[in-house]
Amino acid sequence: MRNVVTICVAVTMIFAAANIASAVTFTVSPADLADGPSFDNGHGGLPFGYDPDSIKPTGIGGSTGAPGYENGCFWSDVQGSAAGGGTAYTAIRLSPKDIFGVSSVTIGQLTDLSYWTKWVSDLDWQVKIYTEPITTGWYGHRFNFDRPTPADNNWNEYSIASDLQVDWIYGTGTSTYPSGLYLGDLSSGYGSEQIMFIDIISSYMTDSPPGDSFLDGIELTIDQGNGAVTANISLVPEPATICMLGLGALSLLRRKRKA
Repeated sequence: MRNVVTICVAVTMIFAAANIASAVTFTVSPADLADGPSFDNGHGGLPFGYDPDSIKPTGIGGSTGAPGYENGCFWSDVQGSAAGGGTAYTAIRLSPKDIFGVSSVTIGQLTDLSYWTKWVSDLDWQVKIYTEPITTGWYGHRFNFDRPTPADNNWNEYSIASDLQVDWIYGTGTSTYPSGLYLGDLSSGYGSEQIMFIDIISSYMTDSPPGDSFLDGIELTIDQGNGAVTANISLVPEPATICMLGLGALSLLRRKRKA
């Protein structure tokens, strides 16, 4: 066992901005996810949110966490959530620049995003990256990565740098369906585009069984030229660790994370 400091949002920003830590850790519950207007498509200064067109992810407790993370995780209980038919889904929304406390993060600076899922039925959790508008529209490009297709009912970890490929790039009304591209391969054509936000989404079609897979252990890594920094994000149902401010000092609550 080893102790890892679980840092609240404000303190994490301080550590990242000062380039003191090579890793920062968050514990996030559904209550910590900003709504659509507050998150403002990654412009609200908040690190975590959820898609306002979807339902908020559900947190469940017990011994359901991914290996190496705290008990609890997020659950995509989305059956019946589609308004007027179509696709029902749930999504946690990440703002990399606010997670790391920097002014921007480009596609070229994002070196990896990995996460753990435990598939139960239907569609597993999928990564979608949105970049800032280039000329017109409310975003520049959307990069959809493959959904995991687990063959078991166990926790599995997936990386968009090495496991999951880009299967759809959409922007300015144009769709492309590349083959064999991973995150690092996007740098040549899109590396300078600033990331607006990242969705990790689970959904199901109305004529399918409920999408109810588990999500936990998100790891986001960036490199701005002065060394890589990784954010370890544990998803739980309980309220996240808060900052304790008193007598002008910061008191950081410690939680244990398995080695």
